[in-house]
Amino acid sequence: YSLGRTKEALEIRERRLQAPHRDIAACLLTLASRAAGRQDTERARVLYGEARTMLEALPGERPDPMLVEALRSEAILQHGLGFNDHALSLVDASIAAASAQRPPDPISETASLMVRGWLLQDMGRFEEAEAHLQRALAMTQTHYPPGHPRLGEAWHTLALCLKDRGEFDEAEAAVRQAIAILRAADFSDERYRTSYHDGLAMVHADKGDWKTALRFAQSSFEGYW
Repeated sequence: YSLGRTKEALEIRERRLQAPHRDIAACLLTLASRAAGRQDTERARVLYGEARTMLEALPGERPDPMLVEALRSEAILQHGLGFNDHALSLVDASIAAASAQRPPDPISETASLMVRGWLLQDMGRFEEAEAHLQRALAMTQTHYPPGHPRLGEAWHTLALCLKDRGEFDEAEAAVRQAIAILRAADFSDERYRTSYHDGLAMVHADKGDWKTALRFAQSSFEGYW
């Protein structure tokens, strides 16, 4: 374990000596993501913070595009650690940095809006969450072509929020929108099919319709559409 940290430290030092600051920040983000993936949250927190500080210090009138990703990723980590207010401030900064890009970067801004909606949903602030997710969905519909998998993701994320608000019919309709997009695009990624299928199962479980929930949980999409 200590050897792994030593290798990381050497890699960072080498990058500091050989690469410009933006490349160093990219390296730090990669290392932070690896640390988060192996549940080394303290290491990930430090690395994300270092990357963010370095990107914020870069010269220029506009925030560096990589800063949007750094802020968003750090927000997710901080939320997982229970620092919700800090997480929201980070994701707000991510949204602001995305909207300040010239030319605009609506795709990155949409991703940050989705994260903010998810954070609010997880905190039980469902009305605020829905507003952000609705906005993210509208932007996704504007900036992605019809049938793009991102549209399905946006519908499904909104559906889970609607479910948590007790709006079960609207939630099921939103999941079915995601499924329709998936089928129309002939997109065969099993992860999406499984996720949307589980979404329908969760909607029916929360409604108390356990028979239908079990049916969706145990069967493939093709058995029902």
